Amino acid sequence: MMQQWKQDMLTIKKFDTRAEMGMGAAVDAEKVISQIISEKGEINMIFAAAPSQNEMLEGLLSGDKIDWSKVNALHMDEYVGIAENHPESYHSFMWNNFFNHICKEISC
Repeated sequence: MMQQWKQDMLTIKKFDTRAEMGMGAAVDAEKVISQIISEKGEINMIFAAAPSQNEMLEGLLSGDKIDWSKVNALHMDEYVGIAENHPESYHSFMWNNFFNHICKEISC
């Protein structure tokens, strides 16, 4: 169950679980991403590397409102000197947990 309130100009949302929070963040992000694509034709996005993003990424994958062919994705983080195909690289993490699912739908 989500609780929501406003403090000045900030809307605060409190969720009972990480899964609910991730889905809530994904729903909000999906709206903004789709709106920007509608207005500008594409969007440039930076994805952060952190386990705290897993639930939101799962939520984005479960949605159907984003035209992923219009998203230019950038990596925010990477380890210096590590190959992109190394299992601990941010590239590998994002590919295994997110981009490979999107690439099944569009040509990457």
